[in-house]
Amino acid sequence: MMHNRPGHMRFMGGMGINLIISILIAVIVILLLVKLIQYLGQPKNTHKTSTTNAKRILDERFARGEIDVEEYNMRRQHLDDNK
Repeated sequence: MMHNRPGHMRFMGGMGINLIISILIAVIVILLLVKLIQYLGQPKNTHKTSTTNAKRILDERFARGEIDVEEYNMRRQHLDDNK
């Protein structure tokens, strides 16, 4: 038989808070695992992106007349060789 004792109410309230905290921790762990899986699943093509950016910059410098045809071709060949 249950009695309305102050200690009994604290115990039940403590269980409710523990349950909420446990659920929050579980949700946080699940979200972190999802983010980790997303991060690890991303393709790692940073070299290709940096080469593409370098070619774009080289094209822009050539178009502005900052470098001549010989230097452009030499640098472009170097970028193509280092794919």
